[in-house]
Amino acid sequence: MASSAKLAQQLITLKETLEAKKAKRAELQGELKSLTKQLQTGFGVETIEEAEKQLKESKERLEKLNESIEVQLTKVTAILNADPEEEDLDDDEDDDDE
Repeated sequence: MASSAKLAQQLITLKETLEAKKAKRAELQGELKSLTKQLQTGFGVETIEEAEKQLKESKERLEKLNESIEVQLTKVTAILNADPEEEDLDDDEDDDDE
């Protein structure tokens, strides 16, 4: 009899474990559905693969923009650091030609 009681307890434990895993699976499926919906509405993509592709393209555009900003910043810095007297001299030389 002790053996059948032990077997019954094992079956109950397995049933409880199975039920817990089913509940966790349902929870994860709900989260997946929610995240998929966010991808669709927020980014216009249907799959993670599409989202990854869009992310890569966005990173590439961002890198190009950063490079452009760096170039423009360098130009502006050069202009701001230029010696105004040198510019006046350049202007005076142009006036002499006329």
